[in-house]
Amino acid sequence: MLFGSSSLEVLIGVVLLFLVLAVVASAVTEIVGQVLGLRSRTLADGIRAMLFDEATRDKFYDHPLIKSLSHKGQLDKLLRRFPRPSYIPSDVFARALLDVVSVKKHPATSGIERFNSGITSIPFTTFPNTVCR
Repeated sequence: MLFGSSSLEVLIGVVLLFLVLAVVASAVTEIVGQVLGLRSRTLADGIRAMLFDEATRDKFYDHPLIKSLSHKGQLDKLLRRFPRPSYIPSDVFARALLDVVSVKKHPATSGIERFNSGITSIPFTTFPNTVCR
């Protein structure tokens, strides 16, 4: 007996076993998520729900700030997937969205005014049911 108590040694062993199992489970989850592209798919679904106008969504994904976050790895080439970012920082998302929806007809106006005029110019004829719930 190393610590003088067999129950303490069993407790330490169980804690270490759970720690190792948690690390292995986390690694397996990350590998499966990477292979299936779950993060990027979930992010794309969220952006699709916010930007339901397809032209605006395409402009958003073609923005240089967003394109710089998309990297086509070996797995994407193998599975012939279109690379989408799995994470977009909030400041990058805001800048790209502001650039996409703002109307640049009046360069002297503020960013907020351009943003508001850009938002009102988006056709809202295809309002998704997910937003209404």
